[in-house]
Amino acid sequence: MKLRRLMVFALGFSLLPLGCGELDLDQLQEDLSDMFGNFDTSDEIDAYFGESSTFAALEQDENEGETDPPDTDDANEPPETENSNTAISIIATWGYKIRAPDETDITTTTWDPTITTSCGKVGLKKLIRFEENDEVVRPRDSDQSISFISSTRPHRDGVLIVLGFDEADACDTSGTLSISSAALDSDLTLDIADLLDYHSKWDVEGNNNLNVVAQKIESDCNKGYLFGRWQDNAESPQSSDDVEATDTNDPDEKAFGGFRGRAINLVGERVGYLKGRWGKAKQGKHQGKNVIFGKLIDTEGEFKALFAGKYGMGHAKGAWYKKRSFNDAKGTFHFRYKRSTNSDRDSGLFRGRWADSACAHKPKGEKLKDKDD
Repeated sequence: MKLRRLMVFALGFSLLPLGCGELDLDQLQEDLSDMFGNFDTSDEIDAYFGESSTFAALEQDENEGETDPPDTDDANEPPETENSNTAISIIATWGYKIRAPDETDITTTTWDPTITTSCGKVGLKKLIRFEENDEVVRPRDSDQSISFISSTRPHRDGVLIVLGFDEADACDTSGTLSISSAALDSDLTLDIADLLDYHSKWDVEGNNNLNVVAQKIESDCNKGYLFGRWQDNAESPQSSDDVEATDTNDPDEKAFGGFRGRAINLVGERVGYLKGRWGKAKQGKHQGKNVIFGKLIDTEGEFKALFAGKYGMGHAKGAWYKKRSFNDAKGTFHFRYKRSTNSDRDSGLFRGRWADSACAHKPKGEKLKDKDD
């Protein structure tokens, strides 16, 4: 199967208000009590679930999405890294933790990151929200290192790269990937062996953070990334603390809302859109549980998958299905979410990954049941 045909998920950093503030709470509870959140397997009328205004910013603001890097004759830019014997797809994003409610209160953060591997080659596939003054440093010093000029204020920048090596030698056992940046106190060094299925973040001064999500490219299975906008309902109590903290008092215990995102494949080509809802079910099969449900469609509105799982403390885990039955999971998903702590309930984000059951490396999900205990 060609890489470009692998079904993988999305980067969605720019979304208009999701409309959750106008959601009927009785209807929400009815949805959350249904085994799949009242999502079905039918095709939609278009790629946007009939909500073109909600998804409009994804199409209208090119700076908010992913773009191809400029053409170059740089001899150190390997053109087909993903076709190496072993290849790992990596998304690194940096910037403000959530969308800022008031841009005037946010100072500029200079990142200027450099990504370097101790072995293999690093190929650049996509730039994420690079603006006029952001750029790739050319020419590259080597095919093992790539640098960027990047500054952020109330948003995030990022890149999608592929690390490839033809011979395992020491790469998959003792090889490392390092990230240096003007915003980091010290270089960040990751073991390549850990990047086969990986997601982590590091807080940076000024309410910023750096996120790295990575997966091994496997030709015999589908896998990908989850990115988008996470929103509280207008009636939902908001957190005053970081939901990703380890405090046992979960700040999203009584919260509820919705999410939207879009899908790209492992080299950045768009394949679909995602819609979902989350909250504590007060009745039905999932009573008393914090549940998350979603539906993925392709760019023509054709049904692709249903999601069902649980969430809490900044993490959502579950499985995805082709039909409304928990007896036949096709794969798993895991993502981190960040709720807004300000009056702008649209400013939360989520990001993560999913893989099908055939993959050797996949996120650990948390399955619901037809009769959930």
